[in-house]
This record gives sequence, structure tokens and C-alpha cells, in this order.
Amino acid sequence: MIKNKVKEIIDNQHDGVVYQFHRRTGLAKATCYRLYDNPEIMPKKEVVQKICAAYNLSLNDVIEEVAV
Repeated sequence: MIKNKVKEIIDNQHDGVVYQFHRRTGLAKATCYRLYDNPEIMPKKEVVQKICAAYNLSLNDVIEEVAV
């Protein structure tokens, strides 16, 4: 199973709130809250690219494979 690490990214940032994540990435607020609340949602390629660009992260920093 693949999970997103958006909650971890947001919680580890100094601003630490979903709204700031939304502002920084340019993603829709609903998308940001959905990813934050549910790590089992796999973000689209474009979403991952925006997160990586906004926070200078790699793909592995945004999603991970978890053994079931």
C-alpha cells in the first residue's frame, strides 16, 4: 500500500497548519485537508510535483510504500 506523508510534512513545518500548506503549494484547500486527514489517499502526479517544488522535497518525502 502507498500512503501520502502530507500530515508529517505539515506537522514538521514551522507554520504547521493546513492553511499555510495550501497557500505555499497553491493547491485547493479541500485537497490539502483531504490529504492531511487521510494518508491513504494517493495524490495525483501534479499535486506531488507542487508539494515537492514548494518544500524542496523528493518523491520519497511525499509518498511511501507501506507493507500490509
